[in-house]
Amino acid sequence: MNTQPQRFAPDDAATKMKLGNPKSESLKAYEQQQTIILIGDVDEANNHLRSIGSNSVIGFDSEFKQSVKDKRGKVCTVQLTTDDNTYVVDMTRFDGCPAELRRILEDPTIVKAGTGLHCDGKIISECFSIDVKNCQDLGCMIRIAFPIHYQDTTSPLSLQQMVADVLHRDLKKDNRMADWELGLRDNREGRPLDSMLLYAALDAQAGLELHYQLVAAIAMTAQQRKVDIPIDWYTYDCYKGKAARMETDIHNKIVFWSWALCPWYVGGKFSNFWK
Repeated sequence: MNTQPQRFAPDDAATKMKLGNPKSESLKAYEQQQTIILIGDVDEANNHLRSIGSNSVIGFDSEFKQSVKDKRGKVCTVQLTTDDNTYVVDMTRFDGCPAELRRILEDPTIVKAGTGLHCDGKIISECFSIDVKNCQDLGCMIRIAFPIHYQDTTSPLSLQQMVADVLHRDLKKDNRMADWELGLRDNREGRPLDSMLLYAALDAQAGLELHYQLVAAIAMTAQQRKVDIPIDWYTYDCYKGKAARMETDIHNKIVFWSWALCPWYVGGKFSNFWK
């Protein structure tokens, strides 16, 4: 008699989100549907970013240059995607952080969806003394949405792989080694460098679409398993460069976030989700 517990397959529940090989098509749909806005001065930043209000959900990413000498990073661009627009903020043109961008990053009601956001948050904290709030990590979400598929995966998942698995698209990355510290404009003509601008925008755009799909998949997982999946399994604040829980303890002290919050995560892998 088979005594093994029956494993739940979220791939069966999430019928519209089956994992598989990516199609040959790239994310060209974004180029047609999204307006990419390059922001290079304070007035532009504050005027455009004011449209992102409280309780919004945005795709979030940044590009930075790591210093070998002092091991500190320099934020070069910040990308924010809404349902209508992608804003690429060229931080090389600012002495500090524009007020509206700071407001968005620090607003605990605005969801920032992306990958490895604790790394982005660390650099942003070092450069601007900003704690990025309400980060929903796609790498955490995809493991919770599809725990069987990723149960033996302990290494970080790239956005490119997650887009291929869930959205079945090829996220091309042709400017991975670009020198972001030089900015996004041609120094001779002052025009935007289109290839770098598109590269910068794509991660935030793909992150937002992937987030919507994973929210739906997590809901399906919770419904079929008849369990509650709290958002703090995959949501954290970036506090001084570290991932922290969004709520403090009874003594109003910061509590740092870890995978231990998710009871499915045992021994460095998802091995407990069917119990």
